[in-house]
Formats: sequence, structure tokens, C-alpha cells
Amino acid sequence: MFENHIAQIIRFKNQLDTDFEQYAATAKALSEQFLNEASAKGRSLQIVVSVSRDKRFRSVTIRWSKVLYRYVGDKRTSYVNHLPKGGTRSRYPDNTFSYLPAETRALALRYEYWLSMLRQAIKANRKLAVSTRANIRAFEKIQASVVAGTEQRAY
Repeated sequence: MFENHIAQIIRFKNQLDTDFEQYAATAKALSEQFLNEASAKGRSLQIVVSVSRDKRFRSVTIRWSKVLYRYVGDKRTSYVNHLPKGGTRSRYPDNTFSYLPAETRALALRYEYWLSMLRQAIKANRKLAVSTRANIRAFEKIQASVVAGTEQRAY
């Protein structure tokens, strides 16, 4: 009775998963592109884009990280410190980048605009995927009760 409808929802969910993978790949590519452009200026890096994936929860985190340097003896090592975005915003405030030189700041603001659009798209994608999975489970439950000839109350 609901086979076609369930099949359509599953196809939609699979497309959402494919889109999610493309968003994650785009975020990683933008991170690498920013790194290449920022380091092409011949300066030491002061900021990088960190893209991390949690496959268990099917999520991607896109954060700006400040590059800090530490001297151990005569050797310089670097580490990153994630910059706070604050709240549930999908965009870093412009003043987050105020410590950067003018050229790097303009570059970071341009990339932040693109990354914020990606964050919004990923968030919307995951919300749709969760509700789609819930719809699939609900229709499968209804179909099973119709086939069994039983009536299951929702309350």
C-alpha cells in the first residue's frame, strides 16, 4: 500500500546523504584553498579553517582556528586554538578577524561568507534527513500494522 511512497522517501533521503557528502567535500576544499591563498602571501599563517567530521552522528564542524607558535629550545612548533563563534549562529562575527593584517582579514571574511552558507546548508540538510528517517519509520510501522490487520493507537 505504501511501498511506492516509502521508496520515494528513501530516494530523497539518499539524495540528502549525497548532498551532505558534497557539502563536506566542499568545506574541505575551501579550507585547503584558503590555506593556499593565505600562505601564498609569503607570511606565516595566523589563521586556518578546521573541518572535522563525525561519521557516527553524520555531522561536519567548520571552525576557524588561530595558529599559535611555541618555541621549545631553538625549535618552533605550532598548534591551533579554535576561535569562538558564539551561540547558535552559523557565521562568525566580523570582529573575530580584527587581529589579522588587512589582506588576510579581507581574505578570511570572504571565505567566512562562503563557509557560513555551507554551515546553513549542512544544518538544513541534517534536519531534513532526521525528519525523513522518522517518516520512513512511521510509514513502515503503519504498513506493518495494515498488513497484520491490527490497529495501533498513536497515544
